Amino acid sequence: MVISAASAVSQWVTREIALLLPGRSVAGRPIYPIVIDDVPLPGSVADLYAIDLRGLGAATPREALTRTLQPLIDQIRRGRHDARMLLQP
Repeated sequence: MVISAASAVSQWVTREIALLLPGRSVAGRPIYPIVIDDVPLPGSVADLYAIDLRGLGAATPREALTRTLQPLIDQIRRGRHDARMLLQP
């Protein structure tokens, strides 16, 4: 799920989150919020591991993108889905 200024005020996104969260605990499906704007995580997903892509775009060097995404990849490989939000410089 993408967390942005638009999603923060979207009723549709609120409904999607409400539908996704029960599946997380029943089916063990991980949910990884992706933060692209300077907005807080909604309270319903604040305890999830999230990746911070604020400030990254098409012109971002590959090394910076890899450095930002690697911690999330590592968490997925280890099967940890409940860590705190990861903020990258």
